[in-house]
Amino acid sequence: MRLITTIYRFEQDLVRNLNELKSNRYKRDLNFRITSDIWFRDTIWDFKHLNKLNRSPEIYRYDFNKIPSAYHLYVKTVILNQLLINKNRFGSIHPTFSTLKSIIKYLEHKNIHDIRLLDLKIIKVFFEEKKAYCTNNYIETLKLAYYKLITAIEDIDSIDVKPIKNYLDEITKECYKAKTTTAKNQYIPNAFLNQIVSIALSDIEDINLNKDRRIVAALIILLAETGMRLEEATMLETNKLEEIVVGEKKHYYLKFRTFKIQEGTFESKETVTWLSDKAVKAYKIAETLVNEIIDSLSEGTKNRVMLTLRNKGALKPRLNNSKIKSLNKDIDDEELKLLDKQARKYLFTSEKYGLKKHGTRLLRDDIQRFFFIHEQDFNINKVPSAEIHNLKTFKITSESKYNKFVNVEERKKVTYEEIQKRKYWYVNPHMFRVTVCTKLFLQGVHLDFIVKHMNHLSEDMTTYYDKSEEFQDKLNESIQILSSISNEKGLIETDPAKVPDPFLHSELQNENFTNNIKKINDFLSENNLNIEKDMDKVLKLLKRTQSPLTENEFGVCMRSVIHGICERRKYFSSSADYYHIGVQLPTFKFIRYSYERFKQKKQIVEHNKIIATQNNKFTSEYEREVKALKHFSKKTLKTEIELLEEYIEEKGKEAAIRDFPDTLHIVNQLESVKEEIKPWIV
Repeated sequence: MRLITTIYRFEQDLVRNLNELKSNRYKRDLNFRITSDIWFRDTIWDFKHLNKLNRSPEIYRYDFNKIPSAYHLYVKTVILNQLLINKNRFGSIHPTFSTLKSIIKYLEHKNIHDIRLLDLKIIKVFFEEKKAYCTNNYIETLKLAYYKLITAIEDIDSIDVKPIKNYLDEITKECYKAKTTTAKNQYIPNAFLNQIVSIALSDIEDINLNKDRRIVAALIILLAETGMRLEEATMLETNKLEEIVVGEKKHYYLKFRTFKIQEGTFESKETVTWLSDKAVKAYKIAETLVNEIIDSLSEGTKNRVMLTLRNKGALKPRLNNSKIKSLNKDIDDEELKLLDKQARKYLFTSEKYGLKKHGTRLLRDDIQRFFFIHEQDFNINKVPSAEIHNLKTFKITSESKYNKFVNVEERKKVTYEEIQKRKYWYVNPHMFRVTVCTKLFLQGVHLDFIVKHMNHLSEDMTTYYDKSEEFQDKLNESIQILSSISNEKGLIETDPAKVPDPFLHSELQNENFTNNIKKINDFLSENNLNIEKDMDKVLKLLKRTQSPLTENEFGVCMRSVIHGICERRKYFSSSADYYHIGVQLPTFKFIRYSYERFKQKKQIVEHNKIIATQNNKFTSEYEREVKALKHFSKKTLKTEIELLEEYIEEKGKEAAIRDFPDTLHIVNQLESVKEEIKPWIV
């Protein structure tokens, strides 16, 4: 209850009330206080008093009127489980609520008005229909929300949902398999990215454009140059630019708030990102535009802004001027100065209302409108044909969006029916983040810097972004090269004359390269080894060749052996298994594989430690592997062991082995496993 009691100020007995809700036969009549203003049976839960940082109000608001009453109990239980048990923050919970609304809308369409009618057949039909046109990522999102709903039903009504859960587990496996074979990150082609930034730069300098458009263009440049998250961009503040001087050159960095943080008692923290010259220019112009917006407001609008800020957003922009004047009388000069400063606080400010615009949805729409307006300014022919598929397209599918994107004059020239038929090239905001991270990695920037610059929670999240299609192609190329220079004996060819490829012919002129290959060939010949399968003996091989080893999904990557091909540290195994921070599940059913994973990782660390002692240039490789192993041990394996122990304490060892046969080995040597991981969770 640490997070809940200190930040959300929930009643101390709320967990007890939640448990009673799940067990009491009169649960549908229960009502209890959630906060001082919210009761369980309320149809709207609005936690706006917790919105201390002026984030989008919708994150904190749950309107159950939009959900059939038959589902209220279960959806509310899901939300409380997220808040109390999983200790998630509102920014993470509201997307689940939105997904559940979509799921329940489908069930309502199928006339499932009683939860007892929800069976495996209905759920299978739902997912089969969705698979026809939804991405694997969205299918996985639907699955996770469904799993939470089914668990709530199980808790409250004691209905056997095991067949449904088994099916949902299969969905997870399918999505995982599809990801490992087709996964690619959305890397924006340079030819298109350069055009985006260039056009946005023109917009911010064009004094004939309205200020809203110029501010959006500035935010697009900041997204493209820094890779910050979309909500972080909507929350950027003025007067946060700092500079330092190194030698004779000035460097700029920007302070901002991030909401993607580790466990703790706060919903955000201040962090920094370094800015390019283009980003600095965009930020400074946006600051100027905000000041111009506030300075140019009419007296009535400015009073409205001040009163709205004073009442923390409680007053609406449509409040009439006479009412505003009467309310404004008790604001003294000192308070007025503070409110004026507050009015100039955020970059994402509305020119019409003089207030901060709330929510990522608004900025998403504004960014999409940028691509719509500049349709004719982009030269798509400059984008290599092999990279076109990395771009996205969108269509104007509603008349309201047409009215928003097309001004009154333009509507006389082009009708909604005409616009409706067109497709427009664009990139979604997250693609900027992927691209910035991947570019830094490909440029050889140290991973520790990337983690800090991108404000990632761990190296594992960084390496997930690095898995762009371009990067994946480079890895495939490395494997193909190894295969292409093997001879009929299964050894790697070292004679340049027998290698027709000019690049490889050149590489084989490198003495260090060929010497390492000869050592590998000698070892392979003597031991009849398969380098991809015999990991233990391959480690010995690498020890002899003085090469640090870094895992990836293809087997091994030997930087000093495949000189010029595996030119960057390629570490992707973490995004291909449960080692990835975002895939940690509240279950111990995969503990066997996690333990095997731990042993593999430890083996690699031990190998790299020996290599690092022999050559200190490999120390950073060793230290990164140590950090990765510690993170995995603490985040995944320790958690799974604790869950397993809880299960054993409640039901006994025999039940654990019976219900989860894969845990047999772990259950029988649990204490020794705990001792083995103990040094890595300190």
